[in-house]
Amino acid sequence: MNKATAPHTVEEIRAGVDWISCTLLKDDPSVTGFWLYARSCIQAVAREGNELEERSMLGFTGIKAGGCFTGDNEQRVYLQLAGEYADRWYDAIDNHHPHYSRLDLQVTVKYVNEQLTIAKDAYNDFLSGNEELSTPSRRKGYIIIGSDGGDTCYLGAPSSRQRCRIYNKAKQSERAAYERCWRYEIVLRNELAREWASLQRRGRLQVAESCVETVGQWLEARGISVPFCFRGDVAVLPKVRTLPTDVERKIEWLRTQVRPTVQYLTELGFESILLEALGIELRPLGLCE
Repeated sequence: MNKATAPHTVEEIRAGVDWISCTLLKDDPSVTGFWLYARSCIQAVAREGNELEERSMLGFTGIKAGGCFTGDNEQRVYLQLAGEYADRWYDAIDNHHPHYSRLDLQVTVKYVNEQLTIAKDAYNDFLSGNEELSTPSRRKGYIIIGSDGGDTCYLGAPSSRQRCRIYNKAKQSERAAYERCWRYEIVLRNELAREWASLQRRGRLQVAESCVETVGQWLEARGISVPFCFRGDVAVLPKVRTLPTDVERKIEWLRTQVRPTVQYLTELGFESILLEALGIELRPLGLCE
C-alpha cells in the first residue's frame, strides 16, 4: 500500500448504492405498489428543490426530477435513481424484486489531507498487474488527467458488464461536502447487477457493508490497493469477458427486442402470419418426416 493511501491518512469512509436502473413487468403482482412508490420517489426529489417535468426516456413516458426518472410503456414500469437518492431508497425498491439493468456501488474515502495521486497510483497498480497476465487475459484501463487535479482512472471497457471508476469526488461534484474525497465506484450491468442484488438480499450485511466488501474485493482482485478494510464476506463477482460474444449479443437482442413483439402479435392472434414472416413452417402435431 502506497503512502497516499495509508490508513492513518483516512478521516472517513462512506459507502452505498449510487445508481439504480430497473424495471418491473406490468403483469407482476406487485407492479401497482412499485409504480406508486417509484412516482413518490421522483416527487420527493422534486420537493427537495429540483424541477419536476414530464418527459419520455428510453421508450418510457413519465416524470423526471434531479437526474431521477420513472415512466412506463405497454409492458413495463421503469425507474432510474441517481446518487444519494439511489442509496436512500434502494432497500424499499428491492422489496419489489425488480429486474435490474444497472447498479453502481461506491465507496467514498475522505482523507485528512488533500490527495492528488490516487487515480495515478491506481492506474500504475493496474498496469503492473496487467503486465503479469497473458495477452488474451489483459484488461482495458484508462486514465484522464485533469489540470485541476480531477483525475479519473477507468478499469474496464465502456461496453463491459462491470467497470470501475476511481476519481476525485471533490473536483467532480464541486460540493464542499466532498472536500478531500475520492470515489471508488463499480458499475454492474444486467446479470451482474441482478446477481449482486440477489446476493445482498440473501446475505446478512447491510447495503453499505456489502458495497465496501464488493468494491474492495473487486479492486484487490485486479491488483489495486484500497484505503479501507474489507473482510471477504461477499462473494466476488466473476471476471466476465470485457465484450460479450456474437452469440450472447444476438440472444440479448432476441430477448429484449424481438420477444416483446412476438408476444404482442401472438396475443392478437397473428401467430400463423408471424411464423410465415419468420419462415417457420407450422406442422400438425404427431407428424414427422
